[in-house]
Parts: sequence; structure tokens; C-alpha cells
Amino acid sequence: MIKIICILAVCSMTAAQFGYNQGRGGPGGYPNGPGVPGGSTGGEVTYEAKGRLICGLTGVDKVRVVLWDRFRGRENIVYDETFTDVVGNFRLRATRNGFDGNLIQPFLTIYHDCDDAATPGLRKMTVQLPPQYTNQGSLVLKSFDIGTWNLETSFAGEELEITTGGGLGGRPLGGAYNAGARGLFGGNGQSFSRGGRNFDGESSITV
Repeated sequence: MIKIICILAVCSMTAAQFGYNQGRGGPGGYPNGPGVPGGSTGGEVTYEAKGRLICGLTGVDKVRVVLWDRFRGRENIVYDETFTDVVGNFRLRATRNGFDGNLIQPFLTIYHDCDDAATPGLRKMTVQLPPQYTNQGSLVLKSFDIGTWNLETSFAGEELEITTGGGLGGRPLGGAYNAGARGLFGGNGQSFSRGGRNFDGESSITV
């Protein structure tokens, strides 16, 4: 009897997370796809992102990582931010109230100084994470693992962030001035250039 109850509980959690036979379906809106539940109104949704950052062959510690989102006409929402540990690992979580099966499709911004220590300011890169890793409720059954990223890589749209005071803090995150914009967290953003190449395109790309 206990085994039957446990099996039913696991099946219920799986159905809640992966949305079988309900809602909008999976990526692109296709019916009944995995990871995109629907058919419910209200409730909490959670998103977890994790990974490891290295510079060359070495993990980088104390690198600032921010998980955030933007909405048209509103201030940027910072879900979570942290600094990498001594081997470069980080883990961030976004939680908000969902409705009509809505998902979280957050942005991940990384501030670092890899391969650019001689230049004032920090290199800033922003990517957008896929929505199908949204969890229904506070229990995280799936998380988006970016794997190991070597920050020596130059990303299109990468910026150089020069703070206006207060070390890494600079101006406050978000703010009315930055409403609905991509990757604008204060400070004076400039295009990042190295080796004669300028990266001055959009500050965000989609994973």
C-alpha cells in the first residue's frame, strides 16, 4: 500500500512539472510538449540556473552572476545574484507567481575580468536562457546547467562595464531609466574591444 502511494505521488509531481496532455505544450507552442505545463491559473513557478566559470584552465572565484528578467514598460526584475565560489561554481534561482501556464525565460549576466585585467572596468556578457526549464511550484525537478564556460571567449554584444562608484555596486540594479532594456544594470556601458575587434551589437543572445 505504501509503495502504491509513493508511485502515485511521483506520477503526480511528474505530470505537474512536464504538463502531459494539458496547456500550451512545449517549445514553440506545440501541443503537449515536455516541460511547458499549462491549464492552471495562479501558483508559484521556479527556475534554477547553475554552471561553472573558468578563465583558461582555472576556475574563477568572486565573479558576479545575476539572474534577471525584463518586462516592457517596467523596471528590470532581479531574481537572484551571487558570486562564484573558489572553483568557479554558481547556482541561482528565480521564483515568481505564475498564471495561465506562463514560464520564466530569464537573462543571465556575468561580470568578469578574464583576459582583460589591464583594462579598467569589467567585461559584461548577457545570454537569455530557455524557458522549458521552468518548474511548477517551489520544488526544483529540473534546472538549466550551462556547463563550464571559458570566459576567455569573446561574445558578440559584449560590453565593458565601468561603475560610477562603490566598486561592483555602481548604480543600483535596474531602475526606471533601464525599464524594458536588455542587460542594463547601471554603470557606464561601453562596447568591449580586444585585438582590434569591437563587440557593439545587442547585449543579449538566446541560448
